[in-house]
Amino acid sequence: MKTEIRNVVAAIATLGLLASCAQTDFLKGQRDSTSAASPNTGVLGNHDVIARRYENAAKELLVKAEQREKMLQHYEDNRHLYGRNGQDFQAQAVAMARKYNLAAEKAAAHGAFHRRMSEPTEPDYIGAGEPVHQASKR
Repeated sequence: MKTEIRNVVAAIATLGLLASCAQTDFLKGQRDSTSAASPNTGVLGNHDVIARRYENAAKELLVKAEQREKMLQHYEDNRHLYGRNGQDFQAQAVAMARKYNLAAEKAAAHGAFHRRMSEPTEPDYIGAGEPVHQASKR
């Protein structure tokens, strides 16, 4: 009897622990902070708006990269103030600047793609201006 009660209490405690550690926002998912076009924009077909958002995100990322590069320069100029931690700060600043630059390039590429998509194009119909060839009958 005591072992059954202990098993039940252990099972309830385990379930409580699992429930408290479970991710509660699993339906929302995690958005990437570099993503400029969100699915709830309501303008999925408006490539000009999406292109502007990507271009603005690229500009913001370049500003962040520039800030990290300034921090890196500060760490290099004042090594004596930070000791061993300065090397860690330098490595982190280099890594973050690289990350922001790559994300900015990616956002700019997405912006350029959507900018091309927003440009009006002439319809290119199959056989436009050319005679239609009939399939030969056997």
